[in-house]
Amino acid sequence: MRSRRARPSASGALRMVKTALKLRETEVPGAWETRMRCASSTRSIKQRRDAAEQFRAAGREDLAQKEEREAKVIQEYLPGAASADDMTRARRGGRGRDRRHVAQGHGAR
Repeated sequence: MRSRRARPSASGALRMVKTALKLRETEVPGAWETRMRCASSTRSIKQRRDAAEQFRAAGREDLAQKEEREAKVIQEYLPGAASADDMTRARRGGRGRDRRHVAQGHGAR
């Protein structure tokens, strides 16, 4: 379990993401899918990174680091991006061989 003292900005960042999700759900009626929640969280990460750049331009490194820490916390809760192997496996339908081999009869048992 993560300590609150070790990561003081974590609870604040997660609270802000939860609020943004609730606000977005009221703006867009209907069922919310996981991908929509991920897109909203990704938007929050982008906002924090943009804010960090602006703080750095203004000479406020302390605030820039705070924004970057919050972006990292949010990133931890998002699913990871698919690797090239995952994409290849998905294209093959989870099989070890390409679907063309099966269609040609080479993959039949």
